[in-house]
Amino acid sequence: MQSGVDAKTLASMLGHYSAGFTLDIYTHVTHQMQQGAADKIGGFMEGVAVTTPESEPPEPTSENGRKVIPFAQAM
Repeated sequence: MQSGVDAKTLASMLGHYSAGFTLDIYTHVTHQMQQGAADKIGGFMEGVAVTTPESEPPEPTSENGRKVIPFAQAM
């Protein structure tokens, strides 16, 4: 697992009935793993931009009693 082999492949090679079983037997959480996960999550959260919701588009205009709907809204 530390070499980068995914749990599903490893479970299959070892003849285990599930990847969960393999993970339960052969893995444990280390401080280094926890720190790495925290760094990844922190980096992701820093990259998330705060966005403001877009304002509602204006109501379609009328021509001869008919509504004109912009092409982009019709799709």
